[in-house]
Amino acid sequence: PPTAEAIAPTARGAPKRMHLPFSSVLSSSSKRGQRKKANEIKRIEERIETLENRNAEIDSLMAKPDICTNVAKLQELSKEKNEIQDELEILMERWEALESET
Repeated sequence: PPTAEAIAPTARGAPKRMHLPFSSVLSSSSKRGQRKKANEIKRIEERIETLENRNAEIDSLMAKPDICTNVAKLQELSKEKNEIQDELEILMERWEALESET
Protein backbone atom coordinates (compact mmCIF):
# COMPACT_ATOMS: atom_id res chain seq x y z
CA PRO A 1 0.00 0.00 0.00
CA PRO A 2 1.07 3.65 -0.39
CA THR A 3 3.04 4.99 2.55
CA ALA A 4 3.44 8.24 4.44
CA GLU A 5 6.84 9.10 5.79
CA ALA A 6 7.22 9.89 9.46
CA ILE A 7 10.35 11.04 11.21
CA ALA A 8 11.52 9.18 14.31
CA PRO A 9 14.68 9.99 16.24
CA THR A 10 17.39 7.32 16.32
CA ALA A 11 19.60 6.51 19.30
CA ARG A 12 22.11 9.11 18.14
CA GLY A 13 19.45 11.78 17.82
CA ALA A 14 19.49 11.87 14.01
CA PRO A 15 16.07 11.47 12.46
CA LYS A 16 15.26 8.17 10.84
CA ARG A 17 12.49 7.89 8.29
CA MET A 18 9.78 5.36 8.96
CA HIS A 19 7.27 4.36 6.34
CA LEU A 20 3.72 4.12 7.59
CA PRO A 21 0.85 2.88 5.45
CA PHE A 22 -1.49 5.69 4.43
CA SER A 23 -4.36 3.61 5.74
CA SER A 24 -2.96 3.81 9.29
CA VAL A 25 -2.39 7.56 8.97
CA LEU A 26 -5.88 8.09 7.58
CA SER A 27 -7.41 5.71 10.10
CA SER A 28 -5.86 7.60 12.99
CA SER A 29 -6.98 10.91 11.53
CA SER A 30 -10.44 9.53 10.85
CA LYS A 31 -10.79 8.24 14.41
CA ARG A 32 -9.79 11.64 15.78
CA GLY A 33 -12.37 13.26 13.53
CA GLN A 34 -15.05 10.84 14.67
CA ARG A 35 -14.18 11.44 18.33
CA LYS A 36 -14.24 15.18 17.80
CA LYS A 37 -17.62 14.95 16.08
CA ALA A 38 -19.02 12.70 18.84
CA ASN A 39 -17.82 15.17 21.49
CA GLU A 40 -19.40 18.08 19.64
CA ILE A 41 -22.69 16.18 19.32
CA LYS A 42 -22.62 15.44 23.06
CA ARG A 43 -21.94 19.11 23.92
CA ILE A 44 -24.75 20.24 21.62
CA GLU A 45 -27.20 17.72 23.10
CA GLU A 46 -26.31 18.84 26.63
CA ARG A 47 -26.77 22.51 25.71
CA ILE A 48 -30.10 21.76 24.02
CA GLU A 49 -31.30 19.99 27.16
CA THR A 50 -30.23 22.93 29.35
CA LEU A 51 -32.00 25.42 27.09
CA GLU A 52 -35.17 23.33 26.88
CA ASN A 53 -35.25 23.03 30.68
CA ARG A 54 -34.85 26.79 31.07
CA ASN A 55 -37.55 27.36 28.45
CA ALA A 56 -39.96 25.16 30.44
CA GLU A 57 -38.99 27.00 33.62
CA ILE A 58 -39.77 30.34 31.95
CA ASP A 59 -43.18 29.00 30.85
CA SER A 60 -43.93 28.05 34.46
CA LEU A 61 -42.78 31.44 35.73
CA MET A 62 -44.86 33.31 33.16
CA ALA A 63 -47.98 31.43 34.32
CA LYS A 64 -47.60 32.53 37.95
CA PRO A 65 -50.11 35.21 38.96
CA ASP A 66 -47.51 37.54 40.49
CA ILE A 67 -45.42 37.45 37.31
CA CYS A 68 -48.13 37.44 34.65
CA THR A 69 -49.29 40.83 35.98
CA ASN A 70 -45.74 42.26 36.07
CA VAL A 71 -45.20 43.71 32.60
CA ALA A 72 -41.46 44.39 33.07
CA LYS A 73 -40.80 40.83 34.29
CA LEU A 74 -42.90 39.38 31.44
CA GLN A 75 -40.89 41.37 28.90
CA GLU A 76 -37.63 40.19 30.44
CA LEU A 77 -38.73 36.55 30.40
CA SER A 78 -40.14 36.87 26.89
CA LYS A 79 -36.84 38.30 25.64
CA GLU A 80 -34.91 35.44 27.26
CA LYS A 81 -37.34 32.92 25.75
CA ASN A 82 -36.78 34.39 22.27
CA GLU A 83 -33.00 34.25 22.73
CA ILE A 84 -33.28 30.62 23.82
CA GLN A 85 -35.40 29.79 20.78
CA ASP A 86 -32.86 31.41 18.45
CA GLU A 87 -30.00 29.46 20.01
CA LEU A 88 -32.00 26.22 19.91
CA GLU A 89 -32.61 26.64 16.18
CA ILE A 90 -28.89 27.10 15.52
CA LEU A 91 -27.96 24.12 17.72
CA MET A 92 -30.60 21.88 16.13
CA GLU A 93 -29.34 22.72 12.63
CA ARG A 94 -25.76 21.96 13.65
CA TRP A 95 -26.81 18.73 15.40
CA GLU A 96 -28.74 17.59 12.30
CA ALA A 97 -25.75 18.36 10.06
CA LEU A 98 -23.38 16.38 12.30
CA GLU A 99 -25.79 13.44 12.57
CA SER A 100 -26.25 13.30 8.80
CA GLU A 101 -22.46 13.02 8.36
CA THR A 102 -22.23 9.84 10.46
